[in-house]
Amino acid sequence: MKRIGSYRTLTDIPNMNSLYNRMNEIIGESSESHSKFAVFCADIDDFSLIHDTLGNEIGDKVLVEIANRLKKTLRYYDFLARQENDEFIMLITHLETYDYLDQLVTRIQDSFRSPISIDGKSIAITISVGISLYPEHSEKAKELTQFANIAMYFSKSTGKQACTTFNHNMNDDIDIKQKLVKELKTDIDEKQFRIYYQPHIDSRNNHIIGAEALLRWQHPNHVVVLPRDYLIIAEETGLIVEIEKWIISEVFQQMHVWETQIDSRIPISVNLSIQHLQRLDFITQLESIMDIYSIFPSLVTFEISENTLVSLDNQVKISLDHLTELGFGLCIDNFNVEYSSLQYIRSHPVNQIKIDRNFINGIYNDKKDEAVIKSVVSLSQELEIDVIAKGVEHDNQISFLSAINCHMIQGYYYSKPLDAADFENYVKYHSK
Repeated sequence: MKRIGSYRTLTDIPNMNSLYNRMNEIIGESSESHSKFAVFCADIDDFSLIHDTLGNEIGDKVLVEIANRLKKTLRYYDFLARQENDEFIMLITHLETYDYLDQLVTRIQDSFRSPISIDGKSIAITISVGISLYPEHSEKAKELTQFANIAMYFSKSTGKQACTTFNHNMNDDIDIKQKLVKELKTDIDEKQFRIYYQPHIDSRNNHIIGAEALLRWQHPNHVVVLPRDYLIIAEETGLIVEIEKWIISEVFQQMHVWETQIDSRIPISVNLSIQHLQRLDFITQLESIMDIYSIFPSLVTFEISENTLVSLDNQVKISLDHLTELGFGLCIDNFNVEYSSLQYIRSHPVNQIKIDRNFINGIYNDKKDEAVIKSVVSLSQELEIDVIAKGVEHDNQISFLSAINCHMIQGYYYSKPLDAADFENYVKYHSK
């Protein structure tokens, strides 16, 4: 009975009570020996997607294999505990210096380079790690664990599959992030967001051929928060689904207004996250909004990222197939000639691809960037897919793109993102 009370039964490794007991023992010993130890918090990146898409049974088997791999990275006197769900705590003891920790981080990352195979499925796993140090950061067991957790969340915020060592300035940043999440939740309900539209222009005649709907957050203190400051947090917390549902409804309503009041049918593109595409009720809700505003699907293109294609699972594939069956367009945003993207456009009905603005910035500065752009344009022409150059700002970029027959342009060269009223005036002016 004592073993059952001290162990998480699924992974058969100690629980947090056992960890704290062991840490307190070591702290007591270290006060006399002056030895050091480290606490690692390891969290599986996007583990909820595995549960949501493959089911609890496979998810549990994946957790067991993860625990086994982590055990193999440790020495016999180190200690592994499962904190909750997909989080593990590693207690790294008997340290004279911290040099060994770099080796351990490499060993942990190397242990997950090969995917996990469960019931015929190959599942790629990455891990974010946070580290706290005794006695530098604290001499209390629970504080050391808390600090390792904070450092782990910083690893996730930098793009995941990373390792971060705690510092006390992180506490302030965590407080800011938690405040931002709270404000996001409130402002979704209070509709503090705005939709802006950035035109797509045909550079041959300067005619408007569409636009991308872009989200802007009008913060209650009258400051507009940059997208990069809140979209990552929205994706991490799942709030992105509620935000995107609101965007789709607002855009469809605005398209209906433009059609009925100014007789304008401008194609609009809307961004979709992988979290939204994984929802079983996504298509049903989309059809409901479409019916309310009598939207023609052919006027709407949904933009998906290359990362969505890399992690393409069965439910995402079903959702994308339903979108094309309904008549909506599909665009791959920030196209980067990755193998996964090439495979997808070869076998699925993609209507558009957008060239990453980083390549556009390389025009006349980087021959490799120019070569990538030429390849993307040539590929799109062969496959009869529209290609849009994104982030165009200068005359020389327009000249280069025109010379290779890339004429669909989005960027400040023609227009910044505009609110609905200004965009309507822009459409009227460019329709003369």
